[in-house]
Amino acid sequence: MPPRLKTRIEDVRVQPPPPRPVAQDPARRFRSVAAGEGSEILVSFYPVRWVPRRASWMVRIYEFEWNSHFRDEQVRGPFAEFRHRHELRAEYREGVEGTLIADETSMPCLMASLAA
Repeated sequence: MPPRLKTRIEDVRVQPPPPRPVAQDPARRFRSVAAGEGSEILVSFYPVRWVPRRASWMVRIYEFEWNSHFRDEQVRGPFAEFRHRHELRAEYREGVEGTLIADETSMPCLMASLAA
């Protein structure tokens, strides 16, 4: 979220992910923390700059696959519906290995609601 929204994490309920695949190369056996299916995150933020009231947004991870993606959906918050897929892929650029993260969101269009 943009810094101007002053987002903060209010609560996190982490469920363990499935067992991590073991890499052949010991140097690639990372011990990073991950949140699995059923994990919930509650954040608050200022949706409008001149209104001094924080809005709440809770999301739940409903799909998780190591080294591929995870999906979350809004449990409660500012949208009628909101789903978000985070895709992760190994990528090399200029000889340097890294991770490409691509996001896909799905939510109802306000204009479609007004036209109905």
